[in-house]
Amino acid sequence: MRCAGRSPSSTSIEAFPSGASGTSPRTGAPLFAIGRPHTCGALFFLALLCALIGAHIQATFGKTGADRLKGVIELVRTYDCIIAGAGPAGSTALRQLALLGVKAVAVDKAVFPRHKPCGGAISALTSRELDFDWRDLVEASLHTVELAHKYSHPLLCKSDQPFAHFVMRERFDYRLLEKAVEAGGEFLPGHAVTGVEREEDGWVIVHTTRGDLKARVVIGADGANGEVAHSAGLFNFERGIAIEAEVEPTDELARAYRDKVYLSYADPPWGYGWIFPKSGRLSVGVGTFSRRRGAIKDAFERFLEQTGLAGLPMQVYGHPIPTGGTRRRIWKDRILLVGDAAGLNDPLSGEGIAHAVLSGKIAAKHVADALDRGEFDFSGYQVEIDERIVSELARAAWIAEKLYTFPRLFFWLFEKSPETLALYFRLVRGEISYADLIDHLAGQFVRFNLFREERGGRAASQKPY
Repeated sequence: MRCAGRSPSSTSIEAFPSGASGTSPRTGAPLFAIGRPHTCGALFFLALLCALIGAHIQATFGKTGADRLKGVIELVRTYDCIIAGAGPAGSTALRQLALLGVKAVAVDKAVFPRHKPCGGAISALTSRELDFDWRDLVEASLHTVELAHKYSHPLLCKSDQPFAHFVMRERFDYRLLEKAVEAGGEFLPGHAVTGVEREEDGWVIVHTTRGDLKARVVIGADGANGEVAHSAGLFNFERGIAIEAEVEPTDELARAYRDKVYLSYADPPWGYGWIFPKSGRLSVGVGTFSRRRGAIKDAFERFLEQTGLAGLPMQVYGHPIPTGGTRRRIWKDRILLVGDAAGLNDPLSGEGIAHAVLSGKIAAKHVADALDRGEFDFSGYQVEIDERIVSELARAAWIAEKLYTFPRLFFWLFEKSPETLALYFRLVRGEISYADLIDHLAGQFVRFNLFREERGGRAASQKPY
């Protein structure tokens, strides 16, 4: 596979025909080594020669001698940095590293473009982090939000300026990967990571289903169930779960949700259901941050019935939702975690693309610095992620705990104080921060005599992080 072309309009990542190869636009080196016939004969001869020599050594010196020869002749591809996963976090890290002159490769079990179950909301925060054209991927823009408590009569919030934009993740992620390959990054599709281990000399071996790779640093961008975090002992078992479907709506439903989102909270408990518009379809689902999630399928069926979507053609998927907002270690030795693998999802909304992109950029910067210095202490990466991302997510978690524990009370507050609801959507639009929203909520709690145990404490005066 390779990047064919330099312009956004002509760039693609496609399988080579037999006998073809691709080169890096930065170094001229091959991007992927697939089926080059001029090397096949030499490789076959070399393999045959090695087998004969190995058999001779084993017969002469025993198994130990043969194992030593095997260790000498086995060649493992080496890189400065290997990135496991080519989603938004991984592709962003790959692009930034390539722009910084680092020899980097991203591996992924999938062949891109690939389907990705996700609402596909691109917030203002995400948009600010993207320094290339992506607007042609927008399938719908959000101007109206209907907010309900257990399918009750919804509250309405409208804006002339869009709150967010919606994309299909397979196209959006593919664009990010294209940009990374254009910048000089290498991509190996169909390479599922099966384990990671540190060698005594400091190098890290990445085991994949198509052979081993070797790097000085590894970035785990392989999602909430990532093998890199498991192998490094950094895996976080705190997560929610979502069920999502791509629904083919009737013409009437398609018109009704052209620029509108519907959200219904409290079913499932500690979660919500959603309808997001896309081009020719609707992204529909329910998710919960609760550990008690056995009834999520029933909640999904209720949501379809209540919204008039039951019985329509759809493809259904399930996926975990990492729970962000708490400090956790996201690096060990020469291994760093980014995006969902690092648990950088918003615990109020579940959105993760913005912090995936931002953490990919931050990780790339720290990896490049470490390679330049020859020192691989990534505590500075931990500090920057905590300060720039986790602190804000902790504030979101403070709000989420109250909203999901007392959803009816919050909807009463929204009805009595429409400016509170409008303020939240100003946050979605990137105009204010969670700290600003907390300051406002603390005042409203006092005004309406809510959460009295918080008075004079954290809600009124102390930041939650």
